[in-house]
Amino acid sequence: QLPPLGVLAGQLQAQSAVLEVLQSEDLGLEFDQRLGSRRLVEDLLHASASGAAALPARPRDVPLSAILPCHRDSLRTRARLGAHDVVLADPGDLAVRADPDRLNQILTNVLSNAVRHGAPPIHVTAWADGDEVVIEVRDHGPGITPEHARLAFVRQWRAGPYAGAGIGLHLTQALVAAHGGSVEFVPVDGPGAAVQVRLPRS
Repeated sequence: QLPPLGVLAGQLQAQSAVLEVLQSEDLGLEFDQRLGSRRLVEDLLHASASGAAALPARPRDVPLSAILPCHRDSLRTRARLGAHDVVLADPGDLAVRADPDRLNQILTNVLSNAVRHGAPPIHVTAWADGDEVVIEVRDHGPGITPEHARLAFVRQWRAGPYAGAGIGLHLTQALVAAHGGSVEFVPVDGPGAAVQVRLPRS
């Protein structure tokens, strides 16, 4: 059970992380509004105070065909992108074992970072890899160096083209870890950057 918010908020690092996100002009892009600000604050505090694996998750079977098209359409609307700017490959019958709310947060954060720090077109692809499902989000912006790719998941990291991405990606890493998965930037041919999220396959 989460400690009272007031107790955790007293910790300087956690408090500064929360304030940074709440003051962000791009909050609507980074986090699905329907999750509510309270859960956002709790997650950021929990991830900071208790570590990545401590975020609670209630996994069940989630078909990607039921969730990825919604995120594609939502991103097009929120970021004012055209049909050719966000392209989703048909995920077929792939399904992941995940908490639906957490999965929504993960996808929203990764897609929002592709918009904020990259450029269209943004390609979303999913495939099976053994007992995992890989969800890749690829943009065609300036890209990211290997060194910066390692640092981009560090909370409040400030340097490089992904400066300021540390809060959303740090939380994303914590949410993915809570499912026993992983998230990382992977090398790409040509311009842009690609993030791969690996989650347990249903």
